[in-house]
Amino acid sequence: MRGIIFTSFLDFLETELGLIGSERIIIQAELSSGGAYTTVGFYDYKELLQLITLSSPALNATPNKVSQKFGAYLFHTLAASSPQYFDGKKSCMELFEMINDVIHTEVKSLYPEANPPQIHYERVNPSTALLHYQSHRCLGDVMLGLIEGAGNYFCESLEIHRKKSNETGSKEVFTVIVLHKTKKQGARNPI
Repeated sequence: MRGIIFTSFLDFLETELGLIGSERIIIQAELSSGGAYTTVGFYDYKELLQLITLSSPALNATPNKVSQKFGAYLFHTLAASSPQYFDGKKSCMELFEMINDVIHTEVKSLYPEANPPQIHYERVNPSTALLHYQSHRCLGDVMLGLIEGAGNYFCESLEIHRKKSNETGSKEVFTVIVLHKTKKQGARNPI
């Protein structure tokens, strides 16, 4: 998994728990990487799962909720680090449409060892889309948070329904309905 996910999670932990609190989690985890990540490196996704699980009590939330909250945080990190994908976009739907065919294709082109999740977009009507998520990492809660982060970023109130397509969670379908704009376009909400 790309290092930007890990560095973002450590930033998220520091925001939530402070420097000392986040360092405690890293030390407690006894990670093979030592918790020293770079944005361009690649690391075992199991370290992320370990960090999420260990931070759960300190954040007073289940690992699922920690993952979801991190997903929303991660969306804004990715938007800031890759503005070329957001320029000119006015809605979540415009961004969702290009995740698999443009963004993840480019990621794999730049980083051949990358294995991003498959996220197939299916437009149902002007305000509704299905996002078919598939990943052996089973990070559907992070995906849910990313969708919520997109709604926040584009100032859109979303209704999200989630259905697991198998028992492991490696395949899920998210139904995303844009209900309305929450603020004037351009008045984006930071997390």
